[in-house]
Amino acid sequence: MTMKYDSDNTTLLFQKLNTAWQLIGTFTAPVLFSLLAILFFTTPGLNIYQWLLWLHLPVIMIHEFEEYVAPGGFKQFINTRTILATGTTGEDVPLNEPYIFLVNPVLIWPWVIIGAVFYTVPWIGFAAVIFQFAINNLQHAITFQLKNKGYNPGLFTTMVLLIPYCVLVTWYVVVHNVMTPSDWVLSFILFGVIMGILLMITHSRMKLSKASP
Repeated sequence: MTMKYDSDNTTLLFQKLNTAWQLIGTFTAPVLFSLLAILFFTTPGLNIYQWLLWLHLPVIMIHEFEEYVAPGGFKQFINTRTILATGTTGEDVPLNEPYIFLVNPVLIWPWVIIGAVFYTVPWIGFAAVIFQFAINNLQHAITFQLKNKGYNPGLFTTMVLLIPYCVLVTWYVVVHNVMTPSDWVLSFILFGVIMGILLMITHSRMKLSKASP
């Protein structure tokens, strides 16, 4: 009974935290878009690569808005209607409220910000773009379609924002030789490490749920 009570309290806490960062993202994204537009048109000698890395933040915030706010429903969708559904514990495996908090405001937002601030180390920010290709772009546009063809929470912003954004950044990096061969290797290593950690967490949660009576 105590464990159940503690679990419910933890879920409630992270529900509130998730609601908070989702609201922050909802109102911050248009402000960031506006500021970045002003900088683009008024700043001589603007570093375009750094500008593109900062643009990543409002783009992902708008994507998260579609997933979790309006129309929302991403957690329920991924846990019950995709190939990740375990069919045993309902809507909290593999993605639960703490996991949502970990992936979005704890991992993605700081990663994007650090990449933009330290743009002279170009592989940090570009690794986050690779992450978007592998996680959001591939999943929403292809993987989720294997079991549920048509709309899924996040698909619209994936198609009209994330994919064009990731293609644009990649094009810019290649055409303007932003990264050296070692930068490319490091970007894929960073992506691989973070991707591996998330896969291990996901696998562990799915395994535990199947082992539970």
